[in-house]
Amino acid sequence: MIKFPVTLALVIFCSITTATTHASDLLSLIVAQLSDPAVVRGDFVQEKKIAVLSRAIISRGHVIVSRRDGLIWQIETPLRMSIAFNETGIIETDATGNRRVHTDSDNRIQAEVGRVFHGLLAADLDILDRYFNLQTSGDLQHWRIDLTPRSVELGKFIKTLQLKGGRNIETIRVEEPNSDTTLIRLLNVTTSDSLSADEQALLGAP
Repeated sequence: MIKFPVTLALVIFCSITTATTHASDLLSLIVAQLSDPAVVRGDFVQEKKIAVLSRAIISRGHVIVSRRDGLIWQIETPLRMSIAFNETGIIETDATGNRRVHTDSDNRIQAEVGRVFHGLLAADLDILDRYFNLQTSGDLQHWRIDLTPRSVELGKFIKTLQLKGGRNIETIRVEEPNSDTTLIRLLNVTTSDSLSADEQALLGAP
């Protein structure tokens, strides 16, 4: 009479263990695949849906990710500016070349969010694991990672993050606690070994 429940429990336990191991192995493979290039460039289309507005806000531009040096968002529409996140803070450059530098202490939350997005796009598992609980599904060609914040403070700004992709990250979906959502699609992704001089300047290199 007791053999069936015990056997069933063992089967369930083995299934859960196998699924957990598969998800962990898949995450490691995804990270290894994404983190191979030193620099990644691409175009982005960002669709921001605000709960109280009927129409989404669309912005377009380019993104540059250096695993070593940081992250650059170059917005082309609806306005032209760049926002660069490096290890010491944030550098905003407007269409005329004027720069504003914000240190981490000036806006700690924005700097934290910048680090999170650099970690996402650079496939920095240490950063991702520090800030989020991660769940992975799919396979190496068509994968999905769901992330939920570990800290209450970050959870005030991000409810969930969802990444989808294959060889590269293809979409990032952000849901905020107030039900606003942001969908970022990455297009025309290329890779290289180093940043250009102009990109280094945007990141604050002398």
